[in-house]
Amino acid sequence: MDPELIKLVHQMVQDGFVSRSWIVIVIALAAAGVGAFVGSYLKSKGEHLATKEDFDELIRQIKAQTRATEEIKSEIAEKLASSTERLKSDLSVWAGFRNDVLKDMWAAHRAVIDAMTSVILQTQQAAVKGELEEVEVDITNYRYCVHRNIDLLPPRTVDLAQRFLGVAYDISASRRPANDANPLKEIRRLFYEDMAGRFHLEEVMPWIIRNGSQNQGDSES
Repeated sequence: MDPELIKLVHQMVQDGFVSRSWIVIVIALAAAGVGAFVGSYLKSKGEHLATKEDFDELIRQIKAQTRATEEIKSEIAEKLASSTERLKSDLSVWAGFRNDVLKDMWAAHRAVIDAMTSVILQTQQAAVKGELEEVEVDITNYRYCVHRNIDLLPPRTVDLAQRFLGVAYDISASRRPANDANPLKEIRRLFYEDMAGRFHLEEVMPWIIRNGSQNQGDSES
């Protein structure tokens, strides 16, 4: 309590309540109470105002973060869509390229098979007439065919093609019996088998796969 107010209270007690001083004291006490109330109210009001301002600032920050998050999500979605379209385009180009290569490889294998068959047929005919040297023309054509397509033939296929060429030369030079061109047919069958496995032709060439498996089993036994 204010020291002056305390002195007035003592004075009122000494002079009695008939003194005018008690009126002053009452007014002072009332003023002090009102002042305390007003001060408390203003303090509380200030605290509430500060709390509201803090809350408003928090709401503003949340809204700002939400907008930023939505912008980031939109940007990521846009980039993802762009990347997806680019990937689809790249895959489409790659698929087209792969299909073209497979078509070229298939054509190369078929060309070699046809050249092999021509050599086999000519060998059979020449063996009947006893003129195996006539096969050399077909052998030369076969060799050119392999060389033209060699970049599209896998290593095992090239080895089989070279083996066929060597056997054909031996038969045409009578260093090896023709035997109805069976040695050449066997190599062609192996070529077919490799071709069927490479292009997954189990459904359209089951006899190739079946015979190959049987021959492999016989060789292992």
